Amino acid sequence: MIAGPWVLVGVPLVAASLVYLVRRWAFLGALFSGGTAAVLAWLCFGTSLSEPVTFFGWSLSLGQPVAILGRELALTFAGQRALGFLFAVAAVSFLLAWPISPGRSFFPLGLVLLCGWAAAILIRHFAFAVVFLWLVSPVATMVIQGGRLASTRAAGRQMIILTLVIPLLLMVSTWIDVRSVNPDDFMQAQPAILLVAVGLAALFAAFPFEGWASAMAAGAQPGVVALLVCGYQVVALFVALDLFHDQPWLIADGQVLSLLAWGGLLAAAMGGCLAAVQRGFSSLLGYTVLNDLGGGLVALALVSEMGLTITFLMVAARAVGLLLAGAGLAVIRHRAGGTSFANTLGMGRYLPLATAGLLVGGFSLSGLPLTAGFAARWVLLDQMPPAGGPWMWGLLLANLGTLLGWLRGARTLFAPVGDRPSIQRTPLIAGILIVVLIAICLWLGRHPDWLLRWLRPLVDDYAPLIATSFRFVS
Repeated sequence: MIAGPWVLVGVPLVAASLVYLVRRWAFLGALFSGGTAAVLAWLCFGTSLSEPVTFFGWSLSLGQPVAILGRELALTFAGQRALGFLFAVAAVSFLLAWPISPGRSFFPLGLVLLCGWAAAILIRHFAFAVVFLWLVSPVATMVIQGGRLASTRAAGRQMIILTLVIPLLLMVSTWIDVRSVNPDDFMQAQPAILLVAVGLAALFAAFPFEGWASAMAAGAQPGVVALLVCGYQVVALFVALDLFHDQPWLIADGQVLSLLAWGGLLAAAMGGCLAAVQRGFSSLLGYTVLNDLGGGLVALALVSEMGLTITFLMVAARAVGLLLAGAGLAVIRHRAGGTSFANTLGMGRYLPLATAGLLVGGFSLSGLPLTAGFAARWVLLDQMPPAGGPWMWGLLLANLGTLLGWLRGARTLFAPVGDRPSIQRTPLIAGILIVVLIAICLWLGRHPDWLLRWLRPLVDDYAPLIATSFRFVS
């Protein structure tokens, strides 16, 4: 019988080796990598942890743990949902990259990223999880750069921030061991609490470490932004929740959560303000992502059932919005030769389908009503207690800033312009995926209860964390 962790970690790595051999043919690369990610997503979503399944004649048990060098890799229910989500996002990203390739190396390197992220979620030790996250950061750097000779700011920021923050998070394990000897000594807990706050603030792109996430979203090829942003944030979220679940004293006094909440609020405000004045869609998307990530941190810091539900809901809606905006922007960028407002002037008249994907995705990330991102934003504002009035107004004004930025972009796309040279239409595969994603985004905007029911078991899995934690907003 094959244990699940071997499959979830090993299959992407083996597939990456095979895809590398056919990297010159975008169709084969997209087919192999997207098919691999889709099959793994189906395994995570469609199989039970307790009951083995037969797959191509092999008996597979997803819930069976394995040990490597004395460390256990095991798939929990929360990890199963997280990995299924990541594999599904990757499958769509790979298919979108077929008609407009972000570089020959994206397909094999994307599979290597999935391998590292899966190992970080499966390993049952916080220090090793952050090590795996750091080990794949050079791979993410190459994916962000995409073989281009242009500015390396986005790739460099991502690499530098993670390299600086990983030692801090590794020191947390040392202080946890120190405190286990004398659990009543509060002074020994303070260094661990401070290190956790700083380390997680950097991973979650909270102020003042927000620059790497917005630069990554703005500097990477549009078609790969969803995979990179969702991958980093999902792994960081579930690694942090597992840490809080195992060591609830880290957040018992609310210091970590309060710092994360303030950092998230300031990041959201900065993202909203800067999004309103951008002159290009790549930077607009980057600051909109920053605003969304900041709102998610505020929701996480509520530490209630509704707060966790909002956090997971924002993660799911963010993926839909990023896939849509990335797909539309990739097509427009390829046809217009750039993403600035000057390059894309009037492109909505020539590429209506790609334009619809870009704008619907951007409006969803901004929380516009009737889109997938609206429900989570509305409930988050509603959950702010009376004493948190400034929080509510700060988040609302930040959201309005991102909406203003996308309205300015929409006006540019549909501005009257003289005849352009012959412009090719949206590729068929990209057009089909954009239509499907638009339908999903609008349907989730009308029926968020379906997604809430799907997320409910995930929230229940962290019920002990909710019961033992302090709410920083009261």
